[in-house]
Amino acid sequence: METALLVTSDESIRSRMVDALGRFAVAARSLAGDAADPAAELRRAQLCFYDLGSHRGESVAELVALVEAWPAVRFLALTAVPDAKEGLRLLAGGVRGYCNRWMSPAVVEVVTRTVLAGGVWAGQEVTARLLEQALARPQARAPGLGHLTAREREVAEAVAIGRSNKVIAAETGISERTVKAHLNAIYRKTAVRSRVQLALLLRAGDLATRRAAPG
Repeated sequence: METALLVTSDESIRSRMVDALGRFAVAARSLAGDAADPAAELRRAQLCFYDLGSHRGESVAELVALVEAWPAVRFLALTAVPDAKEGLRLLAGGVRGYCNRWMSPAVVEVVTRTVLAGGVWAGQEVTARLLEQALARPQARAPGLGHLTAREREVAEAVAIGRSNKVIAAETGISERTVKAHLNAIYRKTAVRSRVQLALLLRAGDLATRRAAPG
């Protein structure tokens, strides 16, 4: 059973999230947002839902610091008022999900399964902003994607639909270490820094190709 840590000082959010996660067999442990040291709980968690509450700035910096300190944990930010700029900053900092703290139990399940499978979750506005950035970049119109080898393109497309390194290795018959090496090469050639940016770049490249096609 997967374990999710919920960091929040809001009892109503804690109760709703614990109930929602329990409905599809994810064990949820909770920790007050002002707790001094979450290390003991993070060692046992695969996911961490971090509630930013109704405040911005300081909580965002604290979450980014946790992401850097615990690379094996997939962090998701819960926010009272989703904001594209905030979401972009968090995704760039390694957060794997940016969600409304009042999302329904059904959305909690979709978000959780997506992130556990190696994907990234962001709201509609954040995703639209990321796509705009990808379309505006020179790499979206030419060289980066064209410089990928056939295997690198295969790995990139698998990453773009949310496949984890482990799943890609099993599907392609190569080791996880080789998948990681291909992914590092892909990042270098395309100048992206995350799986979500790669997915958007692939989508932008496809859009650019369609626009350039005759007729």
